[in-house]
Amino acid sequence: MDAIVREVMERGSDEGVLGGTHTRDQRGTRGDHLAINDMKGEIEAIETTLNLTRRADLASLTSIQSKSYADGRSIIMAVDASLEHLRDLEAISQTLMAELDRRRLQIIAGIQPGSLNTASSLPILRLPTEILYRVADLLALSTPATPNHLGWMKISHVCTAWRQAIISFAALWAREVGVFASPESFQIISQRAGDAPLTVTNPSLSPRQSPFGQPRHVRLHGLYFEILPRVRTLGLTLESEDMEHLIRALSRQNLPLMETIALENVAGISFSTMVEPRRASTAALNNLIVCPNLRSLSLRGVFATFSSTRLTSIILCGTRRHPLSITGSQFLDMLSQSAETLEEICLLNWLPTIWEVPRERRVQLPGLRKLSLLSPSSEVAYPKLCKLLQTPALAMMNLETSHEPHTMSDVLGVLDWVCTNGQACPCNKDAIQLAVYHEENGITQKIAVHMDSHDFNPNRMLSRGSDTQSGVDLVFPLVVNDTHAPIDSEDLLRVVISRYASWRVRSSLRPLEILGLRSGHLLSMDARDLLRDLNAVKTLHLCLAMRSYTHQSMEDQDNSTRGVLGALAMPELDGSFLLPLLQAVAYRVDAPFFGLTLAGRAEVQEQLESLALSRASHGTPISVRDMQST
Repeated sequence: MDAIVREVMERGSDEGVLGGTHTRDQRGTRGDHLAINDMKGEIEAIETTLNLTRRADLASLTSIQSKSYADGRSIIMAVDASLEHLRDLEAISQTLMAELDRRRLQIIAGIQPGSLNTASSLPILRLPTEILYRVADLLALSTPATPNHLGWMKISHVCTAWRQAIISFAALWAREVGVFASPESFQIISQRAGDAPLTVTNPSLSPRQSPFGQPRHVRLHGLYFEILPRVRTLGLTLESEDMEHLIRALSRQNLPLMETIALENVAGISFSTMVEPRRASTAALNNLIVCPNLRSLSLRGVFATFSSTRLTSIILCGTRRHPLSITGSQFLDMLSQSAETLEEICLLNWLPTIWEVPRERRVQLPGLRKLSLLSPSSEVAYPKLCKLLQTPALAMMNLETSHEPHTMSDVLGVLDWVCTNGQACPCNKDAIQLAVYHEENGITQKIAVHMDSHDFNPNRMLSRGSDTQSGVDLVFPLVVNDTHAPIDSEDLLRVVISRYASWRVRSSLRPLEILGLRSGHLLSMDARDLLRDLNAVKTLHLCLAMRSYTHQSMEDQDNSTRGVLGALAMPELDGSFLLPLLQAVAYRVDAPFFGLTLAGRAEVQEQLESLALSRASHGTPISVRDMQST
């Protein structure tokens, strides 16, 4: 131990580590600049000091660990000397930095400015690779690729280093496979993607590339089929012939990485010959495609059966000219495979053309939250499907029936189906609002029912992309009675509202508190039966459609039958009012095409004032608000 301490003390003084060994007297013949040897000497002095400090550290650590402090005084002296040397190292460091800065400036003065783009001269060129990747990723998201342009590639033009880095970003290239039309570009991009899972598309062609009667999207070539096992996302728009080839290829491949498939069959008419192109054969479309990890499936104008136990979303779109030959049982089988994971079903003018399903069959979909059944043709009857599904977690539903006649039983059947999902179903549990839109056109009746909303828009449809919206939208464009004769408009409104309101009461759910009504009969109908059992309604939204108001003389009618406003203003025989908890009425007037007469407007205003006055005089005041003035 003493030997180590003595060596530290002696070498620190004998070698002149910080004692000014390298002075200006030792500089060479170059005047104010240190010679190269002097620089080496300063560096060696630093290394010597560090070695001595390391030895002092070893001596002090050994003494502490052994708890032997007999030579403690000498060790403390060695540590103090090392501390002093380390403090003085700062002066040496400053000397070296100043000298190096002088040399750097002298070198810069003697070279061309354009050659200074080094990693040390431009901070942007020292950007870490992971940051550069994030920059490229954000640029790719903000400027999506087009058939002629890959925007994020521009940053590879900054310098050679960036270009090499960009080329090595396999995950970025993997998202752009097929973005350009040429097979050569397809091959280069897929090679740069390395082993990363691929996103594969085919671009649309410009009008110059695709004259009338020719395909508007890039035709499939052999490279598409070669890389299928590496594909995670497949989004292709194809002619029928290519679609058939693709489905055959998919059915023959092992597709463990496939998570998203979006296929569209462009079955257009050739303008050159006005001959409809051949559809994909039924045999090809019936091939089973096994994708064990498939999560999202979107098919437009084509159908193929996919096997996956992880599907969360199914979107199917049909066309009137190309009915899809698939049976109801086959479709239900596909739903059953993903029953535990399925969260969304969207059908646009699509149902199996052959609906042969056993009467007792049901498909339990415990996780389904969104169901959209829209834009049906006369061959599509969505209520058939509803009766076969059990959806206890349903939060959002859009249903639009075809323009074929539907009976009151059809309307109530769908309404009952929604209710059978149970009291805990999200679309039922907190749905304390109801809006009913009614429109009469000759002998036809249109009705739209919006649960958990008081919106009057008859075409309102809940957004599939929203994770916050909830409710049920049902639209029946043509309703008749069970004998297919015209149905009474008052009966239609009364039965629908009563059916839903009474079910909520029987199910021990919160009763309806907000009601919205839109009809051309609201100012003339006998509304007493319509409003009688809605005792919890606090807010009433009225859209007073004045379709024939100017031709009606309401003065001869009894006040109790003068529409909704008259019924609400007139006390019952026991002195109570309909809607006893009513607090607010919000209204607007939809005038006919040529406008509402002054007399008509005055009559509406008179009824509203009478309603407010009557309620206030009996100790149950309400507020009346014109929605068009706010």
